[in-house]
Amino acid sequence: MPYRTPNLSLWSGLLIGTLMTCSSILLSTAPARADEPSEPARVTPDAGRLLTRCFRAMGGESRIERIRDLQIRGTIAIGGQSIGDLEMDFAEGDRSRVEIAIKSGEIASTTVFGGDGTTSWEVEYRNQGTTPNRAMLLTPAELSERVKANNWLGRLLHLAADASEMQTIGKRDYLGRDCWAVKIPADRRSTVAYFDIETRLINGFRIEVDSPLNRSGTDAPSIFLDIVLEDWKSVEEILLFHRVKLIQGEQVITITYDSIRINEVDSDRFALPPAVAELVRTSPAPASTPPSDQP
Repeated sequence: MPYRTPNLSLWSGLLIGTLMTCSSILLSTAPARADEPSEPARVTPDAGRLLTRCFRAMGGESRIERIRDLQIRGTIAIGGQSIGDLEMDFAEGDRSRVEIAIKSGEIASTTVFGGDGTTSWEVEYRNQGTTPNRAMLLTPAELSERVKANNWLGRLLHLAADASEMQTIGKRDYLGRDCWAVKIPADRRSTVAYFDIETRLINGFRIEVDSPLNRSGTDAPSIFLDIVLEDWKSVEEILLFHRVKLIQGEQVITITYDSIRINEVDSDRFALPPAVAELVRTSPAPASTPPSDQP
């Protein structure tokens, strides 16, 4: 029996803006277990030291600091079955553009969101149409949530901004690898990063999901989403991961980066689509976009 792709709009919404909160499909599986307390190591490195080691293993802080923009092209798969393509561009000046094209049978949907540093927006196309069937302006906070849910390279490269509030909580086994677990309290949700003791790279993040069960007042077990970073390759002498796996229970979404380019993004990529430009012309001016950690 051929693999049947889940509901198009549900998966599209999951991939676009709610990867960190999960969807009803992901939440239907058994929750992952939280990290259980372990005996403290004799010498526990602080989070800042672990982050410095990680950046040096990637190629060094000076090379990372030279990144002004990122261009990423890739594919999306569920359970090993390809369901779509991904294009992401991020640049200084709060500029971003993310395009997610999902196909289910004869139905195709493409959602694009981004910002030019002043205006945040989202448009949706159906069945390879050239005119969007939906266009809307976003608040800076809404765009920020969408970008954070997709730009894991950017989040990794800018973890230093949270270093002072990060805390090493001990050694943990993370998906079969010995790691130092570091809590990132700056995130809205409980997030733990796992630094590989051998390679010194970050193997992934475990995020506590805000599910309806947690809000029901019951003692429901916590549900966790793993963001696994794999297939590290050199790009302009910087070691970057080229595969992201989102794992919750038995459900796995795999995002493969076929191409990553540094400091090559064309500024025209951030131009407003005509439908959005028309909304700007006829709508009140949105609030200014706060500084972000892009790319």
